[in-house]
Amino acid sequence: MINPSKLSTEIEAAGITDVVGCHSSGRVWTFECDVQDRPDVAAVIAAHDPTETPVPSLEERLEAAELLIATLLEV
Repeated sequence: MINPSKLSTEIEAAGITDVVGCHSSGRVWTFECDVQDRPDVAAVIAAHDPTETPVPSLEERLEAAELLIATLLEV
């Protein structure tokens, strides 16, 4: 099972920049062709955990927002 939005994030985190989309079937593509069998992409798919990332609590989101605001005010 593939979670396409999470796989897309995992591919990007792996530094793979030419991928433009992926599907729950495991298909991954660039503008030119399918690349799910390419070694770098296949390694990300093999390590893929399709479970959803937990949603941060309200307190965690507020802390992140406060940190962002403080950072922006320092500029």
